[in-house]
Amino acid sequence: MKHIIQHSYFEAVADVNETWAKLKSIKNYREDVGVALFARMFDFAPAVWSAFPWGRGIKSGSDLKENKEFVAFARRFMGMLDMAIDMLGPDMDMVEEELQRLGIVHIGYGVMPKHYPLMGKALVEVLEEKLGSRFFSKQHHESWNTMYTFMSVSMMQGAFQLLVNAQTKAEQLEDELQELKIQKSDAVLVKKKKQDRIPSLTSSTSSSC
Repeated sequence: MKHIIQHSYFEAVADVNETWAKLKSIKNYREDVGVALFARMFDFAPAVWSAFPWGRGIKSGSDLKENKEFVAFARRFMGMLDMAIDMLGPDMDMVEEELQRLGIVHIGYGVMPKHYPLMGKALVEVLEEKLGSRFFSKQHHESWNTMYTFMSVSMMQGAFQLLVNAQTKAEQLEDELQELKIQKSDAVLVKKKKQDRIPSLTSSTSSSC
């Protein structure tokens, strides 16, 4: 976020909020825009979506609207995008932190780094298609590119940090497990030594008698 000049940031936020408000005036916009968004993304790179249950067996983006599981997913995704845009405001650090948290949430939906550029391209194209040049000018186009770059980078940072933390935790657990194995091995060795001493003590007692 630090690389975005505040003046440009605030201008971009204003443009994004303006166009998003117009988009929300579309009847049933979460389903309408969500389906259009993912259909466009699917057409960009069909192979990417085979990781999703609703992406298997789909031949084109237009087939997705017939899949109820996908339509529900598209609505949920639009709800999260709605929330992310609502968070944009003057406190840039807080926005960045919230977007990073949202990036962690998206991992649970199967969203990976390779999906973000496709989403950005599809999002701008769908906005332009739905709003038309009257409400989606070249300036709006640039503002959305600016804000989407910021949002996607922040979300990927959150997802990456989660993976790093998970890797660190796994390494710590591995070290602890190794330590337990060493302690167990030492305990077995001590026990064996004690058992080996018992016959010797018995033999010495018998000789004394």
